[in-house]
Amino acid sequence: MELEKKPFFDFVRLLHQWLSDLQDVPAVFWYINSASNKITFFNKNDSNSFNTNVSMLLQNQEYAKTVVLTEDFEAFSHAMQCAKNQQPTSVVFRIHGEDGETRWMVLLGLAAPDATTCYVGLLACCTSLVARAFGLEKNITPMESIELMDAAVLLVRFPGKQIAHANKAARELFRFPPGETLPLLDSLFANAAEQSRQGIYESLIFNNSWRGAVTLQDRQGQPFFCSARIRPLVHRGVSYLWIKLQPLFNLPLNTPPPSSHCVGAFNQAQSEEELLQALLAVCPGGIQAEGVMLSRIFIDENKVMVTGVGAPCKDKSHRVEYPYVGSIAENLVRFGLDHLVVDETTMSTRPIDWVLFIPNGIHSYYAEPYFELGKLKYVLIFCSTVANSFNALSGAVCRDTVADFARNLARVDAL
Repeated sequence: MELEKKPFFDFVRLLHQWLSDLQDVPAVFWYINSASNKITFFNKNDSNSFNTNVSMLLQNQEYAKTVVLTEDFEAFSHAMQCAKNQQPTSVVFRIHGEDGETRWMVLLGLAAPDATTCYVGLLACCTSLVARAFGLEKNITPMESIELMDAAVLLVRFPGKQIAHANKAARELFRFPPGETLPLLDSLFANAAEQSRQGIYESLIFNNSWRGAVTLQDRQGQPFFCSARIRPLVHRGVSYLWIKLQPLFNLPLNTPPPSSHCVGAFNQAQSEEELLQALLAVCPGGIQAEGVMLSRIFIDENKVMVTGVGAPCKDKSHRVEYPYVGSIAENLVRFGLDHLVVDETTMSTRPIDWVLFIPNGIHSYYAEPYFELGKLKYVLIFCSTVANSFNALSGAVCRDTVADFARNLARVDAL
């Protein structure tokens, strides 16, 4: 794209002036190069102003589903499709902010003149304008705001760690009996080391927030694995921790998973590598892959261990360690995904893609997690040296096979 062209330059300058006129209204001005499918922000992308991840909202459809209100998502999705097709669009929609508040957003976009591959857009938060227009401005307490959320949210007094309030979703998640005094936060950690808990509290003190994965337990001691977002807040002079939780379940814990058609081949395998070879030979769910990788997950140790078979993994070492932070597993946990598809690794900003996949000529992959007793244990990754090899897949397509693989992996590990 030639930014030097005068019509386009004047157009950008005009929109910059428009943006500056918005003054205190949180807004970002961006453009998409349709040829490279790359988004660029012209002004500072300050996610704190929106209390959501703006770049992920515009780039990641699965993330957008978690923050855009269900009744508004179709309109938002249509607007993003218009942007992809170089068509003018404007839409007003609502999102759940990370602080529990519902925000009104406006998205405007149009193809830039004299730049055929460039689409320019503006995303702004218009909550204050909507509140003013409808006379909705009022003081809402944190207790009231979390009751409006579908996700499980806790308010915890700090530093005492006494749970002060749990919304309906949180009470159901932890099975808090009606009328029971809410427990201390630490009692919800399932066999978590003191060091892990202290790491969370230290991050809150020094970074003012914490986001990650943790194993918790309900009042009956049943553990479950979940992604968590924690930040401090002060209301009427009292300090709280605001905790949003998203449980991640692969299979119901009290129901044995059905067997897949791969079980015979898996039963004959005598090693991790043989299991992976059997999985690659079958390629369940309509998957077309040249290689498959097993990633063993150790969140508390901030590492994953990867073994691969197939052409892209030929002559590569087994059980190679990489950081958990920046891995596929972190993405699956952070956004509560039951699968992940990457159409082109070279367009990715994920660190593991640049150290593991791209150097081995892998351009696309499909990943599916396996949870055991509520804890993420493995991720299976089907790979291809061709871009867009898995974009036709919809949802988690080989859950039963992954469960069979995991059971046999436990068997061969014990040999």
